[in-house]
Amino acid sequence: MNITEAIYALRPFTSKVPQEELAFIRANWSEAEPVLLKEIDARLENPTGKHKDALSIYAIHLCAEMKSQEAFGRCLNLCRLHEPVLDELLGDILTGTMPEMLSRTCHGRVDEIKALIEDNSLAEFSRSSAMESLLHMMLDGQLSREELAEYCVSLMREKLERCHSNIWDTVVFVSTGIHADEALPFIKKAYERGLADPGYESLEHILEVFQEPLENVLQRTKKTA
Repeated sequence: MNITEAIYALRPFTSKVPQEELAFIRANWSEAEPVLLKEIDARLENPTGKHKDALSIYAIHLCAEMKSQEAFGRCLNLCRLHEPVLDELLGDILTGTMPEMLSRTCHGRVDEIKALIEDNSLAEFSRSSAMESLLHMMLDGQLSREELAEYCVSLMREKLERCHSNIWDTVVFVSTGIHADEALPFIKKAYERGLADPGYESLEHILEVFQEPLENVLQRTKKTA
């Protein structure tokens, strides 16, 4: 088997995962990475085109798994696509595995993730995925809890638009999940002003979480993130 053959095996949409070929690609990553990055580039260049195979999806996930620095900017560009295109191209990946993809490929480029979060011209779930990636980075030790808590406060205090969007719900979720006490007054205001959706998470539940010990909350967050 060579890289060309292994990557070709990733093209069919099938329920059977090509484990042998995936293992070969991982073992020969320096040779496989540029080919997979090129595949992601092709999808970015023509995101609305008919996608007849699964290779681009495999490419995105493999690059994240292998912590490809070169993939980070491409993941950001995927998140910047318009919502209808995002739905067609990524589907549940955007809200499912994209946060971890961003965190694994970021390599310290946190400001670029923050820029995506704060850009209200982008799809709300792209911004939310970027926000959740910071939570993954904190849990992985790439970001301190104090730094993330401070950023959550700055978002709610001044950096987010003053109208409801899923990004508000996600910032509240992250703030609660890291027991950011300094964020609680801003969370209360968000509910009072209709910026946070009580259907996503009730304020009563959030207040209960903040009454729990910090360690208990962090342990639960680690299990569910």
